[in-house]
Amino acid sequence: MNLFFTADTHFHHKNIIQYCNRPFKDVEEMNEMMIQRWNEVVGVEDTVIHVGDFGIGNIRKLQDIRVRLNGMIWMVLGNHDWNIKPHRWIEDLGMINADPFIDVQGMHVRHHPMNSDERLYNNIPEDKWILCGHVHDHWIFNGRKLNVGLDVHNFTNINIDKIKEQIRQMELTYQIMEKDKNVLKELANG
Repeated sequence: MNLFFTADTHFHHKNIIQYCNRPFKDVEEMNEMMIQRWNEVVGVEDTVIHVGDFGIGNIRKLQDIRVRLNGMIWMVLGNHDWNIKPHRWIEDLGMINADPFIDVQGMHVRHHPMNSDERLYNNIPEDKWILCGHVHDHWIFNGRKLNVGLDVHNFTNINIDKIKEQIRQMELTYQIMEKDKNVLKELANG
């Protein structure tokens, strides 16, 4: 069993194609490509944590999408997900409700990225990584935040091992930057 993350699929959301400059001619082509890419990496025994904004529209259309997606899906609610009726739609789609945020393997997972004040308010240590969505194609990394949204990951889900490797690389980059900063301070003071 593998663990994957994704966010901001926005199934059946016609306007997201224009908003995010997605390379699809229409919503049907977008839905089909995202389903295909999902199933190319996610097996039936795998788990996907969807970090918000699954889709819009009526529950029947979303059920038609869900039955075609491999894996067990844990749903972290996004800003568009709160508007879907009926209120029990996550269970109706055969997903598991993960609430507005969860912690997974030492990382904090939530739809909306947080600023530093919110980190303090939510008692999240400054060195803890946050996996998020919501920002679509605006950035992949922002400090210790990693956007798992499919707009920046070739419209496919990301395996936890790849996420950990990306984070490890960023941590090394931060260490090098801090070391360089200290050397420059010494040179300036010396």
